[in-house]
Amino acid sequence: MPQLELFSEFHPKPSYAKSPQLTMSCEALKSWKQRIFEHQQSEGADQPQQGSLFELAPNPCDPNAIEPI
Repeated sequence: MPQLELFSEFHPKPSYAKSPQLTMSCEALKSWKQRIFEHQQSEGADQPQQGSLFELAPNPCDPNAIEPI
């Protein structure tokens, strides 16, 4: 592929270094996942509700009050 060789001086081929393999015990992983889950649950519970910038007209029709028969 001679076309790609034209630009080899501008984009040198990457040199890959081996990174050390990190290991985590099964119990440590489960504990970490549980802590993440609990944090996400506690953050989601106290979210304020978005209000309205404009006053909405009341709905003249209550869908629970409709008697189809």
